[in-house]
Amino acid sequence: MASERFAGRVALVSGGGRGIGRAVAEALAAEGARVAVLARSRAQVDEVAAATGGLGVCADVADADAVQEAVLQVRAELGPPTLVVAAAGISPVRQRAEAHDAAAFASIMDVNVDGAFNLCRAAAPGLLLNGGSVVLVASTTALRASPRIAGYGASKAAVVHLGGTLARVWADRGVRVNSVCPGYVETEMTETMLAVPHLREGILAETPLGRLGTLDDVVQPTLFLLSDAASYVTGAVLPVDGGMAT
Repeated sequence: MASERFAGRVALVSGGGRGIGRAVAEALAAEGARVAVLARSRAQVDEVAAATGGLGVCADVADADAVQEAVLQVRAELGPPTLVVAAAGISPVRQRAEAHDAAAFASIMDVNVDGAFNLCRAAAPGLLLNGGSVVLVASTTALRASPRIAGYGASKAAVVHLGGTLARVWADRGVRVNSVCPGYVETEMTETMLAVPHLREGILAETPLGRLGTLDDVVQPTLFLLSDAASYVTGAVLPVDGGMAT
Protein backbone atom coordinates (compact mmCIF):
# COMPACT_ATOMS: atom_id res chain seq x y z
CA MET A 1 0.00 0.00 0.00
CA ALA A 2 1.16 3.49 -0.77
CA SER A 3 2.32 5.52 2.22
CA GLU A 4 0.18 8.46 3.35
CA ARG A 5 2.80 9.97 5.65
CA PHE A 6 2.23 13.47 4.24
CA ALA A 7 -1.56 13.30 4.10
CA GLY A 8 -3.17 16.66 4.80
CA ARG A 9 0.12 18.56 4.51
CA VAL A 10 0.79 21.36 2.05
CA ALA A 11 4.13 21.18 0.26
CA LEU A 12 5.90 23.84 -1.78
CA VAL A 13 8.76 22.87 -4.11
CA SER A 14 10.82 25.42 -6.00
CA GLY A 15 12.51 24.19 -9.14
CA GLY A 16 9.58 21.81 -9.30
CA GLY A 17 9.21 21.93 -13.05
CA ARG A 18 11.93 19.40 -13.81
CA GLY A 19 14.75 17.28 -12.44
CA ILE A 20 15.10 16.72 -8.71
CA GLY A 21 12.42 19.26 -7.84
CA ARG A 22 9.82 17.60 -10.03
CA ALA A 23 10.70 14.15 -8.74
CA VAL A 24 10.31 15.33 -5.14
CA ALA A 25 6.99 17.04 -5.93
CA GLU A 26 5.60 13.91 -7.54
CA ALA A 27 6.75 11.73 -4.64
CA LEU A 28 5.18 14.07 -2.07
CA ALA A 29 1.89 14.02 -3.96
CA ALA A 30 2.02 10.22 -4.15
CA GLU A 31 2.28 10.16 -0.35
CA GLY A 32 -0.72 12.35 0.26
CA ALA A 33 0.57 15.94 0.23
CA ARG A 34 -1.15 18.79 -1.56
CA VAL A 35 1.72 20.06 -3.67
CA ALA A 36 2.50 23.44 -5.18
CA VAL A 37 5.41 23.66 -7.61
CA LEU A 38 7.17 26.88 -8.44
CA ALA A 39 9.34 27.43 -11.52
CA ARG A 40 9.92 29.97 -14.29
CA SER A 41 8.35 27.86 -17.03
CA ARG A 42 4.57 28.00 -17.23
CA ALA A 43 4.48 24.87 -19.38
CA GLN A 44 6.53 22.93 -16.85
CA VAL A 45 4.56 23.94 -13.76
CA ASP A 46 1.27 23.27 -15.50
CA GLU A 47 2.46 19.82 -16.54
CA VAL A 48 3.59 18.91 -13.02
CA ALA A 49 0.43 20.35 -11.47
CA ALA A 50 -1.67 18.20 -13.79
CA ALA A 51 0.39 15.12 -12.92
CA THR A 52 0.18 15.70 -9.16
CA GLY A 53 -3.30 17.20 -8.88
CA GLY A 54 -1.67 20.21 -7.27
CA LEU A 55 -0.91 23.83 -8.07
CA GLY A 56 1.59 25.26 -10.52
CA VAL A 57 2.93 28.76 -9.85
CA CYS A 58 5.16 30.60 -12.28
CA ALA A 59 7.85 32.80 -10.72
CA ASP A 60 11.58 33.47 -10.79
CA VAL A 61 13.04 32.51 -7.41
CA ALA A 62 15.64 35.27 -7.75
CA ASP A 63 12.82 37.85 -7.62
CA ALA A 64 11.89 38.25 -3.96
CA ASP A 65 8.63 40.05 -4.69
CA ALA A 66 7.55 37.40 -7.19
CA VAL A 67 8.27 34.62 -4.71
CA GLN A 68 6.32 36.46 -2.03
CA GLU A 69 3.32 36.71 -4.35
CA ALA A 70 3.67 33.05 -5.31
CA VAL A 71 3.60 31.91 -1.70
CA LEU A 72 0.57 34.10 -1.01
CA GLN A 73 -1.18 32.37 -3.91
CA VAL A 74 -0.28 28.95 -2.50
CA ARG A 75 -1.63 29.94 0.91
CA ALA A 76 -4.86 31.21 -0.62
CA GLU A 77 -5.48 28.10 -2.74
CA LEU A 78 -3.99 25.25 -0.71
CA GLY A 79 -3.16 26.64 2.72
CA PRO A 80 0.17 27.57 4.30
CA PRO A 81 2.95 25.19 3.25
CA THR A 82 4.56 23.28 6.10
CA LEU A 83 6.81 21.20 3.83
CA VAL A 84 9.21 23.34 1.80
CA VAL A 85 11.86 22.14 -0.63
CA ALA A 86 14.23 24.61 -2.29
CA ALA A 87 15.40 22.75 -5.37
CA ALA A 88 15.74 25.55 -7.93
CA GLY A 89 19.27 25.87 -9.24
CA ILE A 90 21.40 26.65 -12.27
CA SER A 91 24.96 25.87 -13.31
CA PRO A 92 25.55 27.50 -16.71
CA VAL A 93 29.35 27.83 -16.49
CA ARG A 94 32.06 25.19 -16.67
CA GLN A 95 35.45 26.85 -17.03
CA ARG A 96 38.54 27.82 -15.09
CA ALA A 97 37.77 30.10 -12.16
CA GLU A 98 39.80 33.04 -13.49
CA ALA A 99 37.79 32.92 -16.71
CA HIS A 100 34.45 32.78 -14.93
CA ASP A 101 32.30 35.62 -16.23
CA ALA A 102 31.34 37.96 -13.39
CA ALA A 103 27.78 38.38 -14.59
CA ALA A 104 27.32 34.61 -14.89
CA PHE A 105 28.74 34.14 -11.39
CA ALA A 106 26.27 36.70 -10.04
CA SER A 107 23.40 35.01 -11.85
CA ILE A 108 24.25 31.66 -10.26
CA MET A 109 24.27 33.30 -6.83
CA ASP A 110 20.96 35.05 -7.55
CA VAL A 111 19.16 31.81 -8.37
CA ASN A 112 20.89 29.31 -6.12
CA VAL A 113 21.45 31.36 -2.95
CA ASP A 114 19.02 34.27 -3.12
CA GLY A 115 16.40 31.91 -4.54
CA ALA A 116 16.63 29.57 -1.55
CA PHE A 117 16.55 32.50 0.85
CA ASN A 118 13.61 34.15 -0.91
CA LEU A 119 11.60 30.93 -0.74
CA CYS A 120 12.33 30.36 2.95
CA ARG A 121 11.65 34.00 3.81
CA ALA A 122 8.30 34.00 2.00
CA ALA A 123 7.23 30.70 3.55
CA ALA A 124 8.42 31.70 7.04
CA PRO A 125 5.16 33.16 8.43
CA GLY A 126 3.25 29.93 7.87
CA LEU A 127 6.12 27.74 8.96
CA LEU A 128 6.80 29.65 12.16
CA LEU A 129 3.12 29.67 13.08
CA ASN A 130 2.36 26.04 12.25
CA GLY A 131 5.74 24.27 12.44
CA GLY A 132 7.15 22.32 9.54
CA SER A 133 10.17 21.02 7.72
CA VAL A 134 12.44 22.54 5.10
CA VAL A 135 14.96 20.80 2.87
CA LEU A 136 17.47 22.81 0.86
CA VAL A 137 18.93 21.00 -2.14
CA ALA A 138 22.64 21.81 -2.15
CA SER A 139 25.37 19.71 -3.81
CA THR A 140 28.38 17.58 -3.08
CA THR A 141 30.34 20.51 -4.53
CA ALA A 142 29.41 22.41 -1.36
CA LEU A 143 31.52 19.90 0.58
CA ARG A 144 34.30 19.12 -1.88
CA ALA A 145 35.85 21.67 -4.22
CA SER A 146 35.30 20.84 -7.87
CA PRO A 147 37.29 22.46 -10.69
CA ARG A 148 35.57 24.56 -13.36
CA ILE A 149 32.34 25.17 -11.45
CA ALA A 150 33.51 27.77 -8.93
CA GLY A 151 30.23 29.68 -9.01
CA TYR A 152 28.06 26.63 -8.55
CA GLY A 153 30.18 25.19 -5.74
CA ALA A 154 30.36 28.51 -3.91
CA SER A 155 26.61 28.99 -4.22
CA LYS A 156 25.83 25.56 -2.84
CA ALA A 157 28.23 26.05 0.08
CA ALA A 158 26.28 29.20 0.89
CA VAL A 159 23.03 27.23 0.72
CA VAL A 160 24.38 24.74 3.27
CA HIS A 161 25.34 27.59 5.60
CA LEU A 162 21.92 29.17 5.17
CA GLY A 163 20.31 25.88 6.12
CA GLY A 164 22.38 25.61 9.28
CA THR A 165 21.55 29.15 10.31
CA LEU A 166 17.81 28.69 9.76
CA ALA A 167 17.91 25.39 11.66
CA ARG A 168 19.26 27.20 14.70
CA VAL A 169 17.00 30.23 14.63
CA TRP A 170 13.77 28.38 13.78
CA ALA A 171 14.14 25.32 16.02
CA ASP A 172 12.35 26.88 18.98
CA ARG A 173 9.29 27.43 16.80
CA GLY A 174 9.02 23.86 15.61
CA VAL A 175 10.66 24.20 12.20
CA ARG A 176 13.40 21.82 11.12
CA VAL A 177 15.80 22.77 8.30
CA ASN A 178 18.18 20.31 6.65
CA SER A 179 20.26 20.16 3.47
CA VAL A 180 20.83 17.34 1.03
CA CYS A 181 23.96 17.36 -1.11
CA PRO A 182 23.46 15.28 -4.25
CA GLY A 183 26.37 14.11 -6.32
CA TYR A 184 26.11 13.79 -10.08
CA VAL A 185 22.59 12.76 -11.01
CA GLU A 186 21.38 12.33 -14.56
CA THR A 187 19.01 15.27 -15.06
CA GLU A 188 18.44 17.90 -17.74
CA MET A 189 20.94 20.18 -16.01
CA THR A 190 23.76 17.60 -16.17
CA GLU A 191 22.80 16.01 -19.48
CA THR A 192 25.25 17.92 -21.69
CA MET A 193 28.22 17.43 -19.35
CA LEU A 194 27.56 13.74 -18.74
CA ALA A 195 27.35 13.15 -22.47
CA VAL A 196 31.10 13.94 -22.75
CA PRO A 197 32.84 10.57 -22.31
CA HIS A 198 35.96 11.74 -20.46
CA LEU A 199 33.93 13.89 -18.05
CA ARG A 200 31.54 11.06 -17.28
CA GLU A 201 34.40 8.62 -16.79
CA GLY A 202 36.20 11.07 -14.50
CA ILE A 203 33.12 11.51 -12.32
CA LEU A 204 32.60 7.77 -12.06
CA ALA A 205 36.26 7.30 -11.14
CA GLU A 206 35.84 9.77 -8.24
CA THR A 207 32.65 8.13 -6.96
CA PRO A 208 33.35 5.20 -4.60
CA LEU A 209 30.02 3.52 -5.38
CA GLY A 210 31.00 3.60 -9.04
CA ARG A 211 27.78 4.90 -10.56
CA LEU A 212 25.81 8.07 -11.15
CA GLY A 213 22.91 8.92 -8.91
CA THR A 214 19.28 8.49 -9.85
CA LEU A 215 16.44 10.84 -9.05
CA ASP A 216 15.06 8.33 -6.57
CA ASP A 217 18.43 8.23 -4.79
CA VAL A 218 17.87 11.89 -3.91
CA VAL A 219 14.10 11.79 -3.45
CA GLN A 220 14.03 9.18 -0.69
CA PRO A 221 16.50 10.93 1.68
CA THR A 222 14.66 14.19 1.03
CA LEU A 223 11.32 12.65 1.99
CA PHE A 224 12.89 11.18 5.11
CA LEU A 225 14.15 14.59 6.22
CA LEU A 226 10.74 16.12 5.57
CA SER A 227 8.93 13.37 7.48
CA ASP A 228 8.19 12.87 11.15
CA ALA A 229 10.71 10.00 11.11
CA ALA A 230 13.36 12.76 11.17
CA SER A 231 11.71 14.71 13.99
CA TYR A 232 15.01 14.94 15.92
CA VAL A 233 17.07 15.91 12.87
CA THR A 234 17.75 19.55 12.09
CA GLY A 235 20.80 21.36 10.75
CA ALA A 236 21.95 18.16 9.07
CA VAL A 237 23.97 18.17 5.87
CA LEU A 238 23.39 14.84 4.14
CA PRO A 239 25.67 13.84 1.26
CA VAL A 240 23.80 11.78 -1.34
CA ASP A 241 26.74 11.38 -3.66
CA GLY A 242 27.92 7.79 -3.72
CA GLY A 243 30.77 8.68 -1.39
CA MET A 244 32.30 11.38 -3.60
CA ALA A 245 32.73 13.89 -0.76
CA THR A 246 34.28 11.31 1.57
